[in-house]
Amino acid sequence: MGIFGMEWSFLNSITPLYIVSAITIAVVVKFFISPLWYWKVRNVPSVSAVPILGSMTSALLLTKALPDVYGDIYKKANGKRYMGFVKFIRPAILMKDPELIKNTLNRDFDHFNSNDVFIDEKVDPMFGKHIFALNGERWKKLRAALSPGFSSGKMKGIYPLVGEVSENLTSYVAECLGSSGEQGWVTELKDLCARFTIDVIASIAFGLQCNSIRNPNAEFRSMGRKILEPTPGRALLILVMMQMPISVDVLRHNQNELDDITAQAVAVFGDGSETSSTLISFTLFELAHNQEVQERLRQEIEDSVAQNGSLTYDALQELTYLDMVIQETLRMYPPGGFLTRLCTKRYLLPNPEENVSGDGVWLEEGTPIIYPVYALHHDAKYFPDPEIFDPERFSSKAKKDRPMSIYTPFGDGPRGCIGQRLGLLQTKVAVK
Repeated sequence: MGIFGMEWSFLNSITPLYIVSAITIAVVVKFFISPLWYWKVRNVPSVSAVPILGSMTSALLLTKALPDVYGDIYKKANGKRYMGFVKFIRPAILMKDPELIKNTLNRDFDHFNSNDVFIDEKVDPMFGKHIFALNGERWKKLRAALSPGFSSGKMKGIYPLVGEVSENLTSYVAECLGSSGEQGWVTELKDLCARFTIDVIASIAFGLQCNSIRNPNAEFRSMGRKILEPTPGRALLILVMMQMPISVDVLRHNQNELDDITAQAVAVFGDGSETSSTLISFTLFELAHNQEVQERLRQEIEDSVAQNGSLTYDALQELTYLDMVIQETLRMYPPGGFLTRLCTKRYLLPNPEENVSGDGVWLEEGTPIIYPVYALHHDAKYFPDPEIFDPERFSSKAKKDRPMSIYTPFGDGPRGCIGQRLGLLQTKVAVK
């Protein structure tokens, strides 16, 4: 009896251990192992993956930028409409087929109406409330509230203010060149362009005369740079939060209107200055390296001024070659190297093989979708000699000869970049 009692006691002691072990194994298999064969059992072509890191090892180790990681997957999708991969611990799809890209971003938007971004407001209260990070009704309401501020009518209204900053930039550059003597004037182009866009944002969005063009250490610019200053730790934190649906309760912040206003003010400062200054810098860089393009653009601008007396807002919008130059710059250097969406409603994809009909594949709710913008923009199939700067790619005829959906520097569909008109206006005014 004593022996049986000891055995029973032993069994009782190890039963919880068995239960814990079984639960642990089940969790490991479900979240870390099963994603590795998720696409294979569905007959979807996919790239290799490892537990936990999935297909994103080089991104997490920061040895490759995300656009390059997705570019590698894109290259392996030769002859395929899409390609499966594992985004850390989540099975994901990379879109390649132009028709599928167009449909999922536009016609079938209700199946993909959220960005696959998870920035916890409690971890980062500013970027967590950025319109890019919001989904559902919160995104819809904020988009509706912000959209009127970026209409073509608003752009026409702020054009004189942008022009004033441009005149200040022109006179500053002329003064620097005049005082530099024979040795010439050397400056950091990106920094100068950033000061221009910051002065524009300060004027049109905050009603301030920042004048960082002449005073690089202006208080408005310094404060903004401190808020947006990247650090390795923050970069890694945002990378993980953007890739995985986690919610870490690290900091506590009141959910009030002031937080929302602050978040959108930071968004306007960051998006309106950094993205536009990068575009302006690359445009000027390419113009400097392509003298024939520069001369043709100068002639177009001079002809417009001669015809209209000055470069009005309407005249600026009619500068066709300027548009072509900027569009080619955006092709080579897109502001975002990829777009991301989340499947929010079950969706039937066509057969993964190009030019093959037959059974498709069901995308389940919660599946991340990647649109590899940089890879599409540099695909020789659509843009021959993609590393050569050639504005003629965006002539009316050339644009008709390729699918529109493969060119998405500002995104596409209802979630396209809300501030693209402002970015283009700043760039046109700076370049002219």
